[in-house]
Amino acid sequence: MNLKNSFKQYISSSKGRLDIAIQSGETYLSSDARKEEFLTSNLTVEHKPQGVKITLLKKDNTGIAENDWIVANEGTIIYPNEHLYESKTSIRKNSINNSQFILVWEQLRKLRKVNIPLGTELFVEFLDRTTTYTEKHKMVLMGYTNSSYEEKQGKLITNPNLLETDLRETYAKELNIDCPQVLFEGILDQNSFANGIKNKDLKDSYRKSNIWDKENIIENITSMMLDIDSKYGGPENGIVIKYNESIIKFINKKPDNSILESVKYKTEISKLSDLISEDIQKVIKKDKIQDISEVLTILSDRLKDMKIDSSIGKSRVEILEDIQKRSRESLAKIMPGNNGILLVTKMKILTTEHWQIIKDAMIKYDTVTVALLSSTDTRGTKKLRNLILEASFPDLEVINSSSSNIKYLTEKSLNSINKVQMIENDIDIISNIEDFKYFKENVPKIVIPFYDEYLKVYK
Repeated sequence: MNLKNSFKQYISSSKGRLDIAIQSGETYLSSDARKEEFLTSNLTVEHKPQGVKITLLKKDNTGIAENDWIVANEGTIIYPNEHLYESKTSIRKNSINNSQFILVWEQLRKLRKVNIPLGTELFVEFLDRTTTYTEKHKMVLMGYTNSSYEEKQGKLITNPNLLETDLRETYAKELNIDCPQVLFEGILDQNSFANGIKNKDLKDSYRKSNIWDKENIIENITSMMLDIDSKYGGPENGIVIKYNESIIKFINKKPDNSILESVKYKTEISKLSDLISEDIQKVIKKDKIQDISEVLTILSDRLKDMKIDSSIGKSRVEILEDIQKRSRESLAKIMPGNNGILLVTKMKILTTEHWQIIKDAMIKYDTVTVALLSSTDTRGTKKLRNLILEASFPDLEVINSSSSNIKYLTEKSLNSINKVQMIENDIDIISNIEDFKYFKENVPKIVIPFYDEYLKVYK
């Protein structure tokens, strides 16, 4: 089965980072036609691991991990020397946060030269210590693509092509990591189902089951597969099913294992982070340091010598990695090129006032990001609003969102955000949309040719 086409409609290949959006099986199989196709097609069913999504990008082939690889999580580069404030043994045992990425670098250092093309971006699930597995810190290769990329003061910005899986097993073997476990390959037919089972536990479960109830066959089969434990011990996150041009998923419901932190703990971490960040900022200014990786090495060294009061609620490793994460965020913002502003607006019509605000921001800040909000009163205008912004400011980063949550928007941006500004529609052009003279007086010249398009939408 060639999975290359299967991934085509599910990969987010916009400039920035590699991601996969897989539809819920319950939602996708809502029509009789889709159910019929599902039940009569050749399927590949794999376990869907639970873990932290990381990117491994091959940039050289010297046999030295630090030269050959970029490691990133959600677009943030994880440098090899930024988590050296505790021993690997202590991190393996106690870390529940970013310190665990040191174990990814440990794995890469064992590889030497690998036969993977330069520019290959690998999509990996890292089974961190917060998972429910009994076996931790494994890596599972989900797919790969070829990407052009840019390193930007701690951010990895990629321009990925189509996600592929054809050489997944070959690349996983080169990296000495795993591929998702295949449970079944074949058609959901009572006469041949047993022959398609690829997993011993599923085979045993099938022998004891009675799944061939015509009305509930899909639910029965997916439930049986979801009950199969992971090869890493414990329940699996879910299953992914690939067939024809479709990929769907079914997820196990699991308890919320998030840790609630006390106000006292957060206040103490904030205070310690601010103190160490202020100290390092003086070093940056004195030594004219320009590179975030050098700054993070200094931060790691300072944390190694820091005295910690463990009575504030966590282990030494957990406290240090919380301080490191917060300090990194504040230190990254002062690095050259990282002084960015986020402009949040609906911008139903790009007015002269809007244009000037963006123009001024581009002069004052290193980067400008516009969060273009959509709601019921902007329905049908998303394409037009994006087109006009792109025509007016070709290098502008635009985020389309239905949420105005600042934390969500800043995390979605590829830029480092130091300031957020809300932009309102002060001039009501829409209620006077049929008055071309009024429109022309209140929009920049580049917007005037779009008048007929605006008229179609807002008349």
